[in-house]
Order: sequence, then structure tokens, then C-alpha cells
Amino acid sequence: MRTPPTSHTHPITRLSIAKNTLHNLSSHALYLLLALWGIPIIIRGIGLEQFGILALFWAVIGYFTLLDFGISKAITKYFSEVAIQQDTAARQRLIWTAINTTMAVGLLSSVLVFTAIPLGVVDVFNIDTHVQEVRYLLLITAGSIPFLLLYGTFKGFLMAIQRFDVINYLQSTLGIVQWVGAVIVVAYGGGVQGVVIISIVARLLILIITVFVLPILSPGFFSNFLVYDRGVFGRVWRYGVWVTVSQIISPLYLYIDRFFIGYFLSLGSVGLYSIPQETLTRSLAIVMSFTMALFPVLSAQSAILDGGRASKVLYEKAVRTLIVLILPVLAMFIVNAHVLVGMWLGNEIADTTVDIFQVMAIGLFFNIMAQIPNTLLQAYGRPDLPAIFQMVELPVVIILHIIMIPRFGIIGAAIVWTSRVFIDAGLHFYFVRRSLDGFRAAIDQVRHADIGLMLLVVIYGSISSVCDDATSVIAAHMLFIAVYPVIAWRFALTGPEKESLAGLFRSRPR
Repeated sequence: MRTPPTSHTHPITRLSIAKNTLHNLSSHALYLLLALWGIPIIIRGIGLEQFGILALFWAVIGYFTLLDFGISKAITKYFSEVAIQQDTAARQRLIWTAINTTMAVGLLSSVLVFTAIPLGVVDVFNIDTHVQEVRYLLLITAGSIPFLLLYGTFKGFLMAIQRFDVINYLQSTLGIVQWVGAVIVVAYGGGVQGVVIISIVARLLILIITVFVLPILSPGFFSNFLVYDRGVFGRVWRYGVWVTVSQIISPLYLYIDRFFIGYFLSLGSVGLYSIPQETLTRSLAIVMSFTMALFPVLSAQSAILDGGRASKVLYEKAVRTLIVLILPVLAMFIVNAHVLVGMWLGNEIADTTVDIFQVMAIGLFFNIMAQIPNTLLQAYGRPDLPAIFQMVELPVVIILHIIMIPRFGIIGAAIVWTSRVFIDAGLHFYFVRRSLDGFRAAIDQVRHADIGLMLLVVIYGSISSVCDDATSVIAAHMLFIAVYPVIAWRFALTGPEKESLAGLFRSRPR
């Protein structure tokens, strides 16, 4: 049942979403910088073979923390709802059901890893040396899985109460302890075992800190203990199963094309294809930082009487903001792809991969846009729809790869990828329009803005493609840069947004 809105049921502002997005981006950036700094030092210290063992450990950790049966995502949604409804009894039922379910799933995962260790080390990974060492490390990893999953659940609670600052302080601390600690261990002659232990200890440290922080941020968090609530468990489990389906299938789309390229063409072709794919898809981290901040807001709004109206406004603004910001960047990249890739990787690789970059950049736009309706559907309790889209698309993609790659090479794989994300985005927008009441008008408004800006981009690309001298190309760029803000102002921005921007410029000191 939805709660009537009160003065305290709308604590979220656009400013807080932007601030939370920046928190997410900053911790991602710090972790990336630490990894770029630490990995070469660790490789030099322990050798490539032992670094491969370390990578195996990281893969196991990442796999099991990702596949938590969607519990952490479900927690963020339902805790956002009960928090805004201020239902203390429902809150405690959800907390303890989530904690105990997570521990049960973690213990089961540990047992599975313990059971699989003899088979996995010798037969699957074909490791001839360091067998005992790898078994020892996997035993440590298996024992830590329940605690790693528990931190994911606690992180879901923190996301629900909008404490992304705390989450990212913890994540930053984890990154610093893990990477700096690993480098120190290697510098003093430690091996892969020391690095693994540092990684585990860092995560346990963050878990302990979180246990102390949660009752401060949410008083009474660990009160009224119970084993589990059957109704809450059913809701969390049904929601989490669909999230798990998406979590299993999504990585397949990132690697299945590489498998078929390697099978039909060569490993060298896989390498060439991976350069644009990895480069472009990594940029999704920026959008994911935004949708992470957006998800608990939309989840909370889905639980209150006037939340639908607020969600429609927020949804429309989010989609239009991405269109306005992402479209010109990708358009200029596509037009100048050969020059930019040549400056980065050299003209030889640019000549081979520029078409892949351009085709996948088009797909990236639709992939980015699909993240907003995907977040909305999950926030409004429909994680089944994105999962069903992925299940239906997967066999079609496999068939298309089998047809396209032998005939057209790696550009065929890029066309299949772009076609899939285009269709996937269309399905997301269509089913938001069809399945959620009142979102039809918001999507129609966004579509009008999209058409105007897309038309300008097509004209810009067409003019640039026929320019055969540097002066004409520069003139086309300058014209696009001058005209795009005018079209965006006319078709993409609403009246209140125009007034806010105008007021911002008027308020600037002279």
C-alpha cells in the first residue's frame, strides 16, 4: 500500500542525485588509478604465472559477489520503499530476512566452492604447478564468500538510504588498503598468498566498519531479531531471481561475439575487435554511476501516492539529459574516429578498427539510453521484463553471429552487437510506455527531442563525410558546435529548465 506524501517523504533532489553520481564516479576513478599503478608492480614482483593465479582468485570473488541471487538489488528497492513509508516493523522484517538469507546463500556458495576445488584446480584450469597453493587460496576464498555477500547486502541498505558518500568512502578505503597493501607485501618479498590475504582482510575490515556505521545512520538497525519473514522472503526471492537471470546473461553479450570471431576468424581478429569493444563499453561506467544513484530514488517514489508523477518528471529529465549530453560527444567521435584512434593507437590499427569503432559508437548511444528505462522497470518491480528481453535476444544473436561473422568478418560482429542494443533499447522504452501507467506522455515528449537532435547529427555526419579538405571539415565541426545548443534549447529543454539555465548565467558575477 502506498503512503501519502508528507514533508519528509521527498528528501531527494536533483542536486543529491548529481552529488551521489559524482561520489560513484570518484570511487571508480580512484580504484582504476590504483589498479593501473599497482598491477605492473605486482606482476614484476610475483611473475606472470602467479599473477594469473591472483586473477583466478579475483574472478572467483567477483563471480560470487555478483551472483548473490539479486538479494542486494532487491534490498535496495524494498528498503527504499519501507524507509520512505516509515514502517519500522516492515523495515526490521526486511533487514533480518535479508541478512539471514544472504548468510544462507553465502554458506551454500562456500560449500559448492569447497566441493569443486579438487575438480576445478586440476582438470578445469589445467594447472600443473602451484596446485597446492591454488587449492589453499581457493579454500580461503570459499571461507570468505558469506562475508563478502553480507557486505553486498549492507551496501544495498546504504544505497536505499541514499548514503552514497559512505559507500564510496568505504569503497575507496577498500581500494587503498587492497592495492597499497598488495604492493607493500610484494615489495617485502611476499607472494600471491600475501596479496590474497590482504585482499580478504581489506574486505573484512570494510564489513566490520559497515556493521558499526549502519546503526548510526539508521538507528535500531539490528533490533528485533527474527530468523526470516516468509512474505518478505518470497518478495525478495522472486525479485532477485529475475535480477540473477540478467546478471548471468549480460556478461555473455560481452564475450560471445569474441568466441565466434575466434572460432570463425582468428585470435588476432579477436584482439582487434576487443580494442573498440572494451574502450567503448568501459564508458558505460559513467552512466552506471548515474543509474545507481537513480534506482533508490525511483524505488522510493514507486511506494508513495504522488510518486508516479515525480518519477515521470525524473525519468523524462534523465533521458533528455543523456540525449543532450551524449549525442554530440558520440557524433563528433564517429566523424573524427580515424584521427582520434590514429593518435591513440597508430594509423595501422586505426585503418583496421575505425569502422568497428564507428558502428559500435552508434550502438553505444542506444545502450546508454536503455539504462534509464531498465532502471525504471526494476525500480517499479518489473525486473522480469529486462531479463526476458535478454533471454529472447540471446539465441537470435547467436544465429546472427554464425551468419554475419564468416561473411563480413569483425564488422559483421559489430553490426550484430549494435543491432541488438538498438532493439533492446526499443523494447525497454516500449514496455515502459505500455506497462507503467502515465509514462506514455513522458516518452512521447522525449521522442520529439530525440528526433530533432538525431536529425541534426545525421546532417552533421553527412556534411563531414563529403568534405575533402581540412578547412571544410573544420567549418563543419564549428557549424555543428554552434547549431547543436540552439536545437537542444529549442526542442530538448523544458520551460523550467530554460529558466534555471538563464538564471544561472544571469547570476554569474561580472
